[in-house]
Amino acid sequence: MRSQYLLQLLLCVILFTLAESGRTSYKIWKVARNYRESSKWSVWSSWGWRVDFFGKNKCNLFVYDVLNEAGAKAPNRKPGKISPIGANEWANPRSTYVKNTGCYSVVSFGQKRRGDIIAFGRYKTSGHVGIVSLWGNYISAGRYRIVEKSIPNMNGTSIIRTTVWRYTC
Repeated sequence: MRSQYLLQLLLCVILFTLAESGRTSYKIWKVARNYRESSKWSVWSSWGWRVDFFGKNKCNLFVYDVLNEAGAKAPNRKPGKISPIGANEWANPRSTYVKNTGCYSVVSFGQKRRGDIIAFGRYKTSGHVGIVSLWGNYISAGRYRIVEKSIPNMNGTSIIRTTVWRYTC
């Protein structure tokens, strides 16, 4: 009886994965996971040819690059140019930059799922942004490498707002 239950559970997981595998949100998550442990977006790297990003946090640039690699529309500050929005802009649930893409909608924290963009707004600092993963984790650019870690709660932190965006195109 137990083995039959496990077989049914495994079948459900496989079918769910196959059903979701063609969706862009799944691709976003998959691309992000493939970069775990990469130092490409570390504080001590430049961003492509842009040396002006050396010495700066690049969580927003990681999200921008992941979205583009997954075939999703990434918001830009200047249309037609490479000008990614910052983490605090991702944390703004009314962001015109994000909404102008026509491809994102805000979902509640409780509705988050892998491939969603999660942003933590902070007061008087740059905030943080990453890609929702599994089991209450998210993937983002840390100081030295891409990490997958637990989504922080707001108790005792400088986080003033958490916003979750879902890609809908």
